[in-house]
Amino acid sequence: MSFQIFGCFYCEFNTTKGRELVFQYPHNYLKTDEFNKISKYMIPREELWNKTVSLKLGNSYLLGYPKYLTHSNYDRTKFQFNFCILIDNEEYESNYYLYELLIQKIGNTFEKLEIESNFCFMKKNTDIILLFLETLYENAKENKQCINFNIGKDNINIHFFFQYFFNDFSKVKSYLIPIWIKKFNIKDKKDINDSIDKIIQNINCINNVKQIEKICNLSSNYVEYILMNLRIQGMISFVDSFRYDNIYRANKEIIKINKDNLFNEFKEFYQLNNQIQIKENGENNVNNNNNELILDISIDQDILYRYYIGLTKAQDVTDFLINYDIKNININILIAFGVYKNIIRKLNPLIPFEKI
Repeated sequence: MSFQIFGCFYCEFNTTKGRELVFQYPHNYLKTDEFNKISKYMIPREELWNKTVSLKLGNSYLLGYPKYLTHSNYDRTKFQFNFCILIDNEEYESNYYLYELLIQKIGNTFEKLEIESNFCFMKKNTDIILLFLETLYENAKENKQCINFNIGKDNINIHFFFQYFFNDFSKVKSYLIPIWIKKFNIKDKKDINDSIDKIIQNINCINNVKQIEKICNLSSNYVEYILMNLRIQGMISFVDSFRYDNIYRANKEIIKINKDNLFNEFKEFYQLNNQIQIKENGENNVNNNNNELILDISIDQDILYRYYIGLTKAQDVTDFLINYDIKNININILIAFGVYKNIIRKLNPLIPFEKI
């Protein structure tokens, strides 16, 4: 599967002519009278600025992400513009989240260029806008799974890259718990919309996929799609659902484990998933950079190793917690890390347990 785009458009508000369709590709795809009928939605009023606007046109959907800027360089100190794409009705209904993310990134990218160029980029670089529309369309036509645009002009380097994996992988199961295995860095916050940000904030070794959908009040398709992409990009993995009556047993691999390496990997994993930095010794402290609590988990490599052996001896997780009186460590993260590293596994009562 690839992007399926019928046409790409750029429109803006001209203080003399009003709402105007400036560029489109393919050329003359949308007639002037057709644009005039829908122009108030493409260059809308304030309540629709910085929001995805979708308009049904027969068997197609026109999507845009209208932008509004104010500066003394503009006529009447204001400037409105919008990049739009036209896609098939069934394609939008099946993969709306993909195209909404794409159109948001386009709008945010050109808004950033406009601001960085002292609010005159769009007027001075109309050739780049037209070339971008052509590139966007041709990338889609060539069945590419990414949109890539790179150009340098007048000491300005413009790089636009957008890739989202399509739903041709195994479906994310609702009972699975996503876990962080790599630090998530956001270079440009505007590339992450509010919905994705909510999903990211609720990946914590506790919430399963269904719970994230409920907490974020988002559709299952959308949440599963974002999680699938995070997994494919090596940011997250999944572990089975956690319950306090679950029984876990150590695998034979635990005998070969280097305790120091295990402890160092656990600290990194704990920090990723608990969003609290670990201090190996000393008192609890506050990180002045981000005001996050630095937690002293009061364990070392030997204690961590004994915890996983202790799980094997316990009847279930509740029994383990009672026996070891664990109060200052997140048990969900302890279990998730062990399962992810394949040093413990959840015991299926129907399958005989093989002793180490």
